[in-house]
Amino acid sequence: MTLKKTLLAACLTLATALPGGAALAAGYPDKMVTIVVPFPPGGLTDLIGRRFAHYLEKQTGQTVVVENRAGASGQVGAQYVARQAADGHTLLVTATHFALSQALRKDLPYDAIKDFTPVAMFVTSPNMLAVRSDSKINSLQDYIKASKEKSGGISFGSSGAGGSTHLSGELLKFKTGADITHVPYKGMVLQVNDLIGGQLESGFVDPSSVMQFLETGRLKALGVTSPERVGILPDVPTFREQGVEGYEAQTWIAMLGPAGLPDEITKSLNQWAVESMQTPEAQEYLKGIGNQASNLKPDEFRERLQQEIAKWTDVAEKANIRE
Repeated sequence: MTLKKTLLAACLTLATALPGGAALAAGYPDKMVTIVVPFPPGGLTDLIGRRFAHYLEKQTGQTVVVENRAGASGQVGAQYVARQAADGHTLLVTATHFALSQALRKDLPYDAIKDFTPVAMFVTSPNMLAVRSDSKINSLQDYIKASKEKSGGISFGSSGAGGSTHLSGELLKFKTGADITHVPYKGMVLQVNDLIGGQLESGFVDPSSVMQFLETGRLKALGVTSPERVGILPDVPTFREQGVEGYEAQTWIAMLGPAGLPDEITKSLNQWAVESMQTPEAQEYLKGIGNQASNLKPDEFRERLQQEIAKWTDVAEKANIRE
């Protein structure tokens, strides 16, 4: 073997041994990385984005900043990232609204598939169907049966029209024929207040936001919308366990780049993203809020995103809620 080939082999061996995804995208990043969060500071998407930014800084030695570009349910920040150079130095950390907007809105200023490179999904979290603790309804099947027997059906609340909690209810309606009517609220707090107060019969909620009311016996959980049970609610069965085949409605937080992001950079970012959610500190944090870390590869995330958009487009059309 020539000296040149020997040195090349040694370099490749060293690169393979490097931590994280450094071996996949040598020289990246070579300048500051901006992570755009299309929502205001302080929310879970923002917090996950900042956790990843801190991890990426430690892995690469480059400055990583988080920039909040809120507006239009995440559209403002997404549109900004779609127009940036596909070099991995401007990234989007967003949530379920990214897919829902594509499913619900006909006038988006971008295409969620064509104008972006899916990179990684950080976490997933279920919604939960809840009723007051004094309700005679004790299971999902009780709920479906009661909705069909009661004149006018049963009302269900959500944290906003067109959001994940709203569409969770619409999906249940079309999967089971349940007679349930949507009541939109401007945020989770207002919905939960009416649910506890008895002005609302049922509600699709974020489990972590109502844990205190479940623990004090003011609310009762009928089921979670994820394929598997949730760590913070081990005794609450899934909708699938209760006979609703193929039901899944989860919220998620994920990262995308502009269309055309090189494969090497995409793979490196995916690996760093997965690793950032697997640290002991991150695992403890996610466990406490009922979120599950994801390990989807870029191609798997792309397929998941396409499936989500197709599913919610179908639900939106059936519910006549496309904008």
